[in-house]
Amino acid sequence: MPKTVLVASLLLFGMVSLDAEIDSCSGTERGLDTVNKFIASVRAVRDKDTNDLLPVRQLAGRIRFPLARDYPLPSIYSVREFMIRYTEVFDDEFISMIVESNDDDCEHRTWGGVVSGIDLHSGLVRWYNDSSVVTHIHYESDAEMRERSRMVERERNQLHASLREYDYPVLEWETCTYRVRIDYAGDFVYRYASWRLEESHSSKPDIIIQGGEMSSDERLEAYELRLPYRDYGYRYVFQRGEYEYRLQVGGYSFESFGNLAVYRASDLLLRQEVVNTGRPGQFTRVLRCS
Repeated sequence: MPKTVLVASLLLFGMVSLDAEIDSCSGTERGLDTVNKFIASVRAVRDKDTNDLLPVRQLAGRIRFPLARDYPLPSIYSVREFMIRYTEVFDDEFISMIVESNDDDCEHRTWGGVVSGIDLHSGLVRWYNDSSVVTHIHYESDAEMRERSRMVERERNQLHASLREYDYPVLEWETCTYRVRIDYAGDFVYRYASWRLEESHSSKPDIIIQGGEMSSDERLEAYELRLPYRDYGYRYVFQRGEYEYRLQVGGYSFESFGNLAVYRASDLLLRQEVVNTGRPGQFTRVLRCS
């Protein structure tokens, strides 16, 4: 995969001067400039005075919100929330990694022979297409890891006994009629559970389906979710006799869009959009039920 020359002189106030010929980080100077300005903003946060939050606010301006965190950690939904929680994401190790980035750490991401974005440190930081803001941060700090583990165990104890065995939770969403949950069961297989909306996940599920699979296809998922091409998604598929349950998820944020569809053979029996996403008790409403 082609590499870039991340050669920059990071000046005061986050201004970037390109000292060498742009090779191929994004195919355009704008793309490399975006990466370098992000690096400069992280450097400014590292070097800021203790009580100076202006560099944090400037860094927030280079990130798209909501910034998804691994379920069941809640996403960061606004600049204000980022300024409170930024140390959970940008710990000293992550900051050093970004600030010390070199020409081997930034690369094009391509799909179907077309550049679809930029990755820094193999996708720990990700920009989609010509976005001027970071769309994903896949780094997880030790603090986040500890908090997520604590939340997973607390949630596990709240679930109905039939659902407590799993490796880690994937999502729990609400449509206008149903509550749906997916857990990773290990060995690349997933488990589906659903309830009527008025039931909590501590009650026995109406449906449990083992052995589901996840697939992703950028163009297919974007089309089926009716998203712009620049977005992408995943499909979780579960088979129950002659019925197939599909949960489509996608968007810049893992919590942005989705729908539940049920098929019998090729006949669509049900399609409902996800209206609430997030973790139990702290859902974020995406759509309203009519």
